[in-house]
Amino acid sequence: MRKIAILAILSGVFGAGVIHCASGTCEEDRTCKPPDTYTTDADADSGPGNCDPSQDSSCMTSDQGIFVDGNGGSDSNDGSKQSRVKTIGKGIELAKTSGKSSIFVCAADKAYAEQVQLAAVGVSLYGGFDCTSWVFNDGSKSIVQPAATGSALTISNAPAGVIISDMEFDSLDAKSAGESSIAIFVSNSPDVVTFRRVIAKAGNGIAGADGSTGQQSSILDENGKPKDSADGQSTKDSAGALVNVCVCSLDNSRSTGGKGGDSYNKTPEHANANGGDGSASQMPTKAEPPNPDGWGTGGAGSGGGAGAAGGGSNGAPADIGGAASDSPPSLGALSSTDWAPANGCNGKNGNPGQGGGGGGGGNGGQGGGSSIAIASYQSSISLDTCNLYGGAGGAGGAPGVGGLGGGGNGGQGSGGAGGGGGAGGLSVGIVYVGAEPSGVDTCTITPGNAGQSGGGGDGGSCPLDACVPGTDSAPGASGNPGPNGISRDIWQVGAP
Repeated sequence: MRKIAILAILSGVFGAGVIHCASGTCEEDRTCKPPDTYTTDADADSGPGNCDPSQDSSCMTSDQGIFVDGNGGSDSNDGSKQSRVKTIGKGIELAKTSGKSSIFVCAADKAYAEQVQLAAVGVSLYGGFDCTSWVFNDGSKSIVQPAATGSALTISNAPAGVIISDMEFDSLDAKSAGESSIAIFVSNSPDVVTFRRVIAKAGNGIAGADGSTGQQSSILDENGKPKDSADGQSTKDSAGALVNVCVCSLDNSRSTGGKGGDSYNKTPEHANANGGDGSASQMPTKAEPPNPDGWGTGGAGSGGGAGAAGGGSNGAPADIGGAASDSPPSLGALSSTDWAPANGCNGKNGNPGQGGGGGGGGNGGQGGGSSIAIASYQSSISLDTCNLYGGAGGAGGAPGVGGLGGGGNGGQGSGGAGGGGGAGGLSVGIVYVGAEPSGVDTCTITPGNAGQSGGGGDGGSCPLDACVPGTDSAPGASGNPGPNGISRDIWQVGAP
């Protein structure tokens, strides 16, 4: 430890307001201790009572901290050096109730299978001690490896002075689609949290879930009930067939078939004469371009009273497919609780034809899970001679294919666009939002392989795999791929 002693000495004469030593003997020997001692900033983070237990065993007393022994301790004990507890979690609990600021953790034969959480607790963890003699073994680590997925160490809202020393924290491989593996997570701790000779090993992230195929549109009537056909209506009445309204099930877009022509049977001179042409149809509410000539007109009525209806023309197919959505704007986002990978964007729905609805856009793939040794969110962390290891980032999920357009003799809707691929997962030693960590240059950082993007999904096409050029609807656009993950020592979220 470095300490700065301040002595007020005036010309070698002791007087009022000047430091006096007792009895005259210490003055002669110059062994008097000054009453006021100030610690430097370097000492402010050096352990209980400004003492580093790895260097000075006198720091390790039952008055100063709780003792944890994974070999022979019991959580029914009081945590003293003679009556040690078994788990770090119990040690934190006792430290909080007793007001002690240190926990001494011996390097047990097996890893501590628990998730250590320091939430708004000013408690430091010191490891690397022999479980019998409590002598510090340089290079030895007290290892924490939870039995479940999730971070091995979580620190949130920490007060000043928290130190993690000579410990190792290993997180398991992720198991659920798109899940990340983060060994140490620090959040909302603007006062410095110090990591000294710490090892952090993140497991592998896992691939994101694949997107689903877009829905094929179905045709409804104006009351929301399924229609058997998009074909125009027929009639044997002297009046022409009524208009046929078709509603798309996906987005409520609609088109209307033309009304059939009336028969000329009302006067003798018009007996047996053919009826007039039907009216033109109305194009769908979302269709482009304007109605082509001759599409969707009602047929001419037959003569002679209630004759059979004449044949009208088919409705126009949609000639513009669903558009692709944009790629995800980032690799993901770090919050106070987790890393959220960027999911692929959903493809846009196809356009309706004159009668047939457009196919649904394919759903985007889920972003791949990441592997992060230390995540720091709006916190200040300082590292000293640490070793950080990243696993493999998970691949982005494959996107869904666009849905098929629907329709019959009414014009077919166009295919929906394919979904976008999910972003690949990261493999990074330190990911941070907020203050840049210090002491990174003293550490050895070994990231793994980054995850790859899920690619882009194919657009939907014509229904029933029976596309006929010039009469069938347009296919949807292919989806855009998401970004590949990155492999870095340290990365600020949002940076290139």
